[in-house]
Amino acid sequence: MGAVWERLTINPALSASQVRLLDRVAGTYRYHPAGTKRARRLSHVEKDMFVKGTMSVAGECSVEIIDNIDDLERVRPMWDDLQWYPYSDLDYYIRSFELEDTFLSPYVIVLSRNGQPETLAIGRILSKRMNWRIGYKSIYRPRLRALEFVHSGLLGDLSPDNCETLVTAIRDSLRQKVADISYVDFVATDSAFCSAIEDQVPFALKDHFPTKGPHHKAALPDNYPDFLARLSKNSRQNARRYPAALEREYEGRLRIECYDQPGQVDQALEDIEVVADKTYQRAMSVGFKNDDDTRQKWEYTTKLGWLKAYVLYLDQKPAAFWNGFRYRNMFLISTTGFDPELAKSKPGNYLLLKIIEQYCSDEDCELIDFGMGDARYKSIYGTECVEESKFFIFPATAKGLRLNTVHSMTKLSASAALKVVERFGSADKLKKIWRNRLQRS
Repeated sequence: MGAVWERLTINPALSASQVRLLDRVAGTYRYHPAGTKRARRLSHVEKDMFVKGTMSVAGECSVEIIDNIDDLERVRPMWDDLQWYPYSDLDYYIRSFELEDTFLSPYVIVLSRNGQPETLAIGRILSKRMNWRIGYKSIYRPRLRALEFVHSGLLGDLSPDNCETLVTAIRDSLRQKVADISYVDFVATDSAFCSAIEDQVPFALKDHFPTKGPHHKAALPDNYPDFLARLSKNSRQNARRYPAALEREYEGRLRIECYDQPGQVDQALEDIEVVADKTYQRAMSVGFKNDDDTRQKWEYTTKLGWLKAYVLYLDQKPAAFWNGFRYRNMFLISTTGFDPELAKSKPGNYLLLKIIEQYCSDEDCELIDFGMGDARYKSIYGTECVEESKFFIFPATAKGLRLNTVHSMTKLSASAALKVVERFGSADKLKKIWRNRLQRS
């Protein structure tokens, strides 16, 4: 059973000297491991809240850490009611714990007020290989014990006060050596949570170069012609011209398969691997992976009715793929790729447009989530874009300071190099050259 902290009654009018005195002499909160009770002195979380004056009424605010997989069922009603994204789905989370060797332990923060849970932070302890790069070149790849909060895993009331409480709880966990590092797997840059990190984390422990990027989505109209109509004139012409040209070139020799049944997983993995092995993403060790972990997750998500693995075949050979989850009111794209030898024919774009056409006709599908990253097709077809950030939080240890120094120097070097190439207007050209080199390797 996770730990529960009950907040003290704190008079906001207390002077600093009275606070320090109470810090020295008071049994500060009651800690409940496995249903027992014992008092001990102020934790770092309590001290932080003390100084900031955010502690108020006894029992009003409590923080519980759930780090046992069996205890997650206690918060299932709230979790299921609040979450809306496949990666933060409770059943998917539990299945990931069962399948992934690197998923060491759950770490879910539950914030309650007056005994009622109102905020969840869905985290997990991972044994994770970090990959800090300059451009596409890996510079530092330490394996760390990481406290990760999954994408779209901050649920419920994310008021500034609640976000401050979550951040102090994360910092206290790092002080207790729960993990070597912590991060949220992207959250809106203008969110209260990001503001809480900026305000509360000391300079030496703060991520000064957070990874930022656009998250594009496309709201779907009732039909495909309406989708085309909202594109710019040039994009609309291209969306008609290139698919028509591909169909003329491969007339009678083109087909699309959607693999979404348990018995089709092996075939899907085999054919997608043919394309994925040629992509620059493979050379970077990102994107689609044909391994046991993917196989088991796909078998599981086909049973849930989520998985949709689309493959375009030209002359009976795999040419492009788009994989994703059909979840609730969305289709979430996960991995994609195309045969670089067919780049001029744009097989990847052809397949994507056919997928969009299909989901425009699906009354229950309201949007396509393109995921994180800035690709040209996302800005062309998307209707909304939110900047999201991935902030690291480092512990106040020698190792934490060293990690932050290396991370900062790596990101600073990457930023300086990017500014140089952008100054000469060659950033896109350099990316293309580097990707081509990776594909050849």
